[in-house]
Amino acid sequence: MRISPARAAALAAASVTATACLTALAPTAYAAQWGYTCDTGTHSGNRFEAAGNCVAVGGAPKTGKIDKEFALYTRQGALNVMCRTSSTEAAGEASAPAKVIGNNCPA
Repeated sequence: MRISPARAAALAAASVTATACLTALAPTAYAAQWGYTCDTGTHSGNRFEAAGNCVAVGGAPKTGKIDKEFALYTRQGALNVMCRTSSTEAAGEASAPAKVIGNNCPA
């Protein structure tokens, strides 16, 4: 069985379109987890600080200590991390909408 060049081109275009759609949806799916979405973020070691228009999602607290694992997503799209508690400190602290700090957020 032989596939015509037109059909092969159509299948390739459909594959590229599907990949682009899934890639575009990935940050949204990540942000839907329990955690926060902010405009920007900086990562230094295991510490992550996100700032600007921070929004708590999935029931995460708007202010105060964060005592369980949470996701941090930046609208700039370059940084998405999971932050966890450690034996010595909370997972982070929220001061939404100004900023959210994650204490144990490996890259």
